[in-house]
Amino acid sequence: MGLPFNVQNKISKYVEKHKLSKDDEKELHKKAKILYENSKVIPYDTVGLLAAHSMTEPATQMVLKTKHFSGAAEVSVGSGIEILSSLVDARSKVRYPIMHVYLKGELAKDEKKSKECMSHLVYSVLNDVTEIIENLETKKITVKIDNKALAERGLEKAEIIDLLKKQYKKKATDEKDTVIILFDDVNLQTIRKNFLKLKKMKITGLEGITEAILLKDDSGYYITTEGSNLKGVFELDFVDTDKTYTNDVMETARVLGIEAARQLLVNELVKVYQDNNISIDARHLILLADVMCFEGIIRGTVRSGIVSTKESPLARASFEQTEKVLFDAAFAGEDEKFKGIIENILAGLPINVGVGRIELVMDNLGKKKNK
Repeated sequence: MGLPFNVQNKISKYVEKHKLSKDDEKELHKKAKILYENSKVIPYDTVGLLAAHSMTEPATQMVLKTKHFSGAAEVSVGSGIEILSSLVDARSKVRYPIMHVYLKGELAKDEKKSKECMSHLVYSVLNDVTEIIENLETKKITVKIDNKALAERGLEKAEIIDLLKKQYKKKATDEKDTVIILFDDVNLQTIRKNFLKLKKMKITGLEGITEAILLKDDSGYYITTEGSNLKGVFELDFVDTDKTYTNDVMETARVLGIEAARQLLVNELVKVYQDNNISIDARHLILLADVMCFEGIIRGTVRSGIVSTKESPLARASFEQTEKVLFDAAFAGEDEKFKGIIENILAGLPINVGVGRIELVMDNLGKKKNK
């Protein structure tokens, strides 16, 4: 059997790019075929057990130290073991959500414009850029603008003044760096409600994104954020939606669908091992991602995830809450059919993989005919 089409295509492109001779091309094909044949899985091999062992054994070497992206702000991305645990458990809320936001065309080449774009991402409320003082005796709220905080977020003082005047109209008056809002015709409870509302008033950015730093690679500038809002980011006209992504698998599934979530899961699993200098065959990680996603929803490697879908009561009982699972199975009158590996091992029966999957029958009639 020859090499798969995509492998042949890659070899052809490599030969063309490096202008290899006919002899070198033949040698490359020969080595590729040997590597391909050696990489094939033996029929009925225990690929699930191999994948589990190949992932978990080297994971014991992962460090617990939290990593950071450094810059004007600091974005925490978590440690290797924390990220791995979050991915395989398919947690609904990522502990360290981050996004890599790429910019369109020439914007990515211009540092100043890239910083302007970044200022539209970080979620800021009025309390972040001002000091808000409530005075119930005089029935007024004073908003003192912090110009330094505004500059850090790329905002202008006029934007804050215009926002407050639009909200409170004739009640709001400004003087230098201060806006005073008078409440002559309302009770004290209403003033308190307005005071609390002002502290949480949105100024700019997307909810969920708390920090952002500007980084640069070969293609230009891009933004890394702490916090994630994939849907909101995709709605911004300066964002390259083909390259922008989040590390939140569940959010990706909601916004882009299960196939995108599966690919992200594979990419993030590969990355976490690479970042910890651990070599592992990507096929183990792809197999896990397929098992987690093949039903159209993401199921984690927890008792409420993949394990709960197993048909066998004994297999479900082998993973936490043994008594409860067996009691519920007995109460429901479930049958044990001994189709899987776990239940057969528990019962001391041959497992249905490897040589246990093959049935051989001697053909005595054929043997006599040959004689």
